[in-house]
Amino acid sequence: MTLVRRFPVAFFLVATVIITYLLGVAAFLSLRRIQDWLGIDLPWANDVVLKFGPTLGGVLTIALVAGRQGLRDLLRRCLRWRFPLPLYLGAILIQPAILLTVLLLRGYGSEIRSVSLGTALGAFAVQLLLNVFLGGGLGEELGWRGFLLPRLCERYSPLTASLIIAIPWFAWHIPGYVFFSKGDSDPVLPFAVILFPFSIVLTWAYFRSKESLLLPVLLHGAVNASFYAMEDLLPGVTGAPGFQPGFDWTVAGIWCLLAGIIIVKWFDPTHSLQPVRTQ
Repeated sequence: MTLVRRFPVAFFLVATVIITYLLGVAAFLSLRRIQDWLGIDLPWANDVVLKFGPTLGGVLTIALVAGRQGLRDLLRRCLRWRFPLPLYLGAILIQPAILLTVLLLRGYGSEIRSVSLGTALGAFAVQLLLNVFLGGGLGEELGWRGFLLPRLCERYSPLTASLIIAIPWFAWHIPGYVFFSKGDSDPVLPFAVILFPFSIVLTWAYFRSKESLLLPVLLHGAVNASFYAMEDLLPGVTGAPGFQPGFDWTVAGIWCLLAGIIIVKWFDPTHSLQPVRTQ
């Protein structure tokens, strides 16, 4: 216990890896065997533990370091919902807007028009629910932004903390590229680049909503949901030769632009790199 309190960040990172890639893989194989035995197929359930590694690691670390008071604070930050409506809309819609813009820039306007608005909204809504509650939203953000960001901000500026978080965040995804063919639809180099500006934007969302985890959870879930919905709605486009990695590189460029605007507008003009108060 003393070691955990002395090195909480190191413990969190180790716990996240163990939960994800030891317990998570064991749960994946066990659930798949149970489903085969029962004659059912629920693929979304098999990798739930894999997806929740950072959140479970964050909750465990907070429980050991700060006890019940720390867990109550985490819950309060998850339920803190009173912030401006445009922040909700931005969190949900920014990534669909980016993807649509990039698709249009790359000449896929006719393919977009072939999908009805109702079908597109339905696919996105389903993916949003899945990715907020069973994916990167709740699965990761209680770890990266719930524990790690506030802890790093005790020693570093929010900007520096954001850049530091992007490194283990990317490292946590590496086994997905090695063992689960993640690179087939999500090329590794642009993904690595995207995580740095995305981490900055998520930090902004966390502080702009007065340290609410709800906004980062929604934003993270909506980003993942947008990609999955696009793959479902436009399989002929996303699976075509030459679509990647150019598409993701363009998306990465837009995220870098957004992060740059946030750094200029949000951080103190005296270059102290502290968040501007939002009260």
